Amino acid sequence: MAIATIRRRVGALESVASLALIPDEPPLTLPELDALVRRLEEGDRFGGQELKRIERQGPICHGEFLIRVTQGKVFAKRYVGVDSAEI
Repeated sequence: MAIATIRRRVGALESVASLALIPDEPPLTLPELDALVRRLEEGDRFGGQELKRIERQGPICHGEFLIRVTQGKVFAKRYVGVDSAEI
């Protein structure tokens, strides 16, 4: 097996192991979810830590919104008149 292949595989294993060692963050609170939805509507950008926190807890259902993070991008779907938390 080539050295480059071994390094790549070890790097992948280290990244998975490091994710397991990161302490779980508390779930997003209602005021945080409201602020998240407001920021999405305003078109604000999110920082790296915020994206990681949302991604770990996602998909998030709040009010009319379904929010998820994929590859560092926030995707939000709005279902007008439907409370997605009740589904």
